[in-house]
Amino acid sequence: RASTEISTARSDDTAEVVERSGESGSSEQSSPRLGHGLAEATYVPRTFEEMFRWSASVSGLRHLSWHLDVLGSFDCMVRNVANSARLQEECDVLALRITKSAMWPVNLYEFKSCMLAALRSLLPKIWDSSYEVAWTWLWDNVERLLQKTLGSASTWETKLDGAMLSFDEEAMYDLRRRIYDRFFRLCPAGQDYFKQSNTRLHYIATKILEMTVLILQDPASVVEAISALGLRHVGYGIPTEHIAPYVTASVETFHESVGDETVMEAFRWSLGLISKILVRTILEGSTIVMKAVNANSEKLLRNAISCAPRAERANWMLHVQVGTQQISPLSWAIQSGNFDAAGAILRDLLTIRADRERYYYGVDALFGRHPDIVGRLVDEAPPLLQTLFEGLIWRSRVAKEGWRRVNYYVQHLIVNEEGFFAEGLGSLTASKDQTIISHPVICLVSDTLWSGVVRRQFILSKLGFLFSLFVFMLSQAILPKTGAEEHKEVRIAIFIGRMINYSFSMTRLMFFHVRRIFVGYREWNVVYVRRIPVPDYLRDFYRALGCVLMVLLALMCV
Repeated sequence: RASTEISTARSDDTAEVVERSGESGSSEQSSPRLGHGLAEATYVPRTFEEMFRWSASVSGLRHLSWHLDVLGSFDCMVRNVANSARLQEECDVLALRITKSAMWPVNLYEFKSCMLAALRSLLPKIWDSSYEVAWTWLWDNVERLLQKTLGSASTWETKLDGAMLSFDEEAMYDLRRRIYDRFFRLCPAGQDYFKQSNTRLHYIATKILEMTVLILQDPASVVEAISALGLRHVGYGIPTEHIAPYVTASVETFHESVGDETVMEAFRWSLGLISKILVRTILEGSTIVMKAVNANSEKLLRNAISCAPRAERANWMLHVQVGTQQISPLSWAIQSGNFDAAGAILRDLLTIRADRERYYYGVDALFGRHPDIVGRLVDEAPPLLQTLFEGLIWRSRVAKEGWRRVNYYVQHLIVNEEGFFAEGLGSLTASKDQTIISHPVICLVSDTLWSGVVRRQFILSKLGFLFSLFVFMLSQAILPKTGAEEHKEVRIAIFIGRMINYSFSMTRLMFFHVRRIFVGYREWNVVYVRRIPVPDYLRDFYRALGCVLMVLLALMCV
């Protein structure tokens, strides 16, 4: 509503500017320049962020960098104002970001004044005292939550970092071992999810301990890393009930090794924030589709997708997003080896559906989200290639005179989104699977590329080679053997032919191979043949023969 009002006001201002320009009798040549300047002068911010920046600049607060941190989190805080736990988590992260970016002291009231001024300007027709009270109440709650951490974050960072550095390797190893011992006593079911080697378990514990310090030092990037980790835990099917016992075991074990209460407070707060972000990410990312993928059940997947509207059906199977992090259920099913679920997703995506308005076919969404889907299936799930290619064919049910229409949707197998050749056909060729390479879809793609593009370029590229071969045979083998080499015309022809060979054929070969040999040795992209480093590109049989031909021509020239 606010956007509509602002747009209307701006249109009126523009109309007024044009009318006044006409009254002043300005020429047509000067009107565009005048209109451009007046448009800049009468520009009205349309969004909250633009209006806030304008209000801050008018108030002389434009230079404060922490305002930008608050603006980045403000939308999330407003949306979760009724969720106290989520609001507390967002304020904790924001407090860490303000601590790292702000010049102290921080006056949080400054943001409140600019916020209210921006809202009043954006909503002049509906703004009243009830809005003032509501938004003031919101910021007062946010400010109260921020003040709990703002004064302590820098001290916690110094103390906790020093405490972590005080542990030597033996003490840290013992700490990690005791954490797992206590955790398995508190939560015996957790042993089913920690089946890795001791080295891997100690690596996990080390990263968690390091993260308690890193979140105080670089909160923005660490929060993103935790969100990504949470989405991977969604794929692993880790129950959130096991996270709280691990936090308890870590805090109790760490308290036995560290006696400083400030360090313990910092460790407890930091690890608690990490666990809250992790649990929230897992809960938000654990959609019914991801649960069906983890169960590797085609039936559960069909039931889950049946709840989705047709327009959102593909998005449910290709996108699960929490914050700025996202995971693809299809990609995870392929990666984890859940081929039943992956096959069900491919069949559903490549099924044509319709309602009264339009048709729905997920091929564009599939290749838009996973442009390398053919290569991934070749490497990780070859049995699903047949499912993919069958989904790219539509066959009519109606036959006319013994024929029926067949549509092939092969655009994404020929070109990618950037307009270059797609790499799927190359991946299939490298796989050397004769069964899949003879599929009708691949045959159509190959024939289309050959007849439309490749044949002409191939013939043109070989004409030069055929001409060079003809001249070489004529000047080296045919004319010298005719017995007429004493004639001046024959000697001239032989001379011209050899000059063509040495000037064009050998020069072209030298330019091609010398450049690649130089790059190979410069970047040390080599392979060893009898302990001799040879440029890697010579592993190709035809290129190696070309290099031999270049050497022979050079020797003949000498």
